[in-house]
Amino acid sequence: MDWLDSYEIRARFAPSIIVFSPLALLAVFILPELISSLNYVLGETVVLVFFIYALSFVVKHHGKKIEPVLWSKWGGAPSTRFLRWSDSKFDSKFKEKIHESLKKQFEISLLSTEQEKMNPVEGDKQIDAAFLRVKTYLYRNDPVGIWKKHNMEYGFNRNLMGSRWIWLFFSIIGTIIFTNLWLNGGEKLLFFGMLLCSTEVICSIIAGWYYLPSSAKEAADRYSENAWTTFLIISRKEKSRTLTEKEIAIVEGNAK
Repeated sequence: MDWLDSYEIRARFAPSIIVFSPLALLAVFILPELISSLNYVLGETVVLVFFIYALSFVVKHHGKKIEPVLWSKWGGAPSTRFLRWSDSKFDSKFKEKIHESLKKQFEISLLSTEQEKMNPVEGDKQIDAAFLRVKTYLYRNDPVGIWKKHNMEYGFNRNLMGSRWIWLFFSIIGTIIFTNLWLNGGEKLLFFGMLLCSTEVICSIIAGWYYLPSSAKEAADRYSENAWTTFLIISRKEKSRTLTEKEIAIVEGNAK
């Protein structure tokens, strides 16, 4: 089921559970009868999965919305930045090899050093277009590679960071509701719910504004570095196999 693959679970489901967890706390602590029987639990679990799936589109939307802002702060998308001739992440020889592989694999020719200096915007556009082809290539030839792990990490951090205001908002609302109910009723369960939601307020601020910005950048850098490197390794291996097959065919032809 594609909608429940590893990327969807890690990059969309997980942050959605975190963002909307205060709502779940309100439902469980205020209406404990919701989990009073196994049959209800099983039924509610199915409903909850589809509910989280629907909410995950909201989280994804806000993650995609904040992405251009992040790239602007980073000087461009890492996948683009690393392949610029002016960037120092990869050395020039490594970039030349990638350029060669792109040309042989997709017939894509990126700008030279001088051309990129004269027109950096066009250079970025061509690298962006090339990386789209590379991602498709990796999904087909290395679907469980380490590049995908880093891509999931980046998706998680980006989506959670984009939805940090929603997480903070529901945490504050949950804290206010639990506090009012506890003050009026005095039940320990409500006090516990108030503590959990107030803790989420603190966590959403610390994670959303202090931890996630740097964590998202690190994950994005690792993903881009591994994606380009993996593409180069696999494409060169394919080239070696192709040459070997041609040589074998020539030898067999001469033998005949």
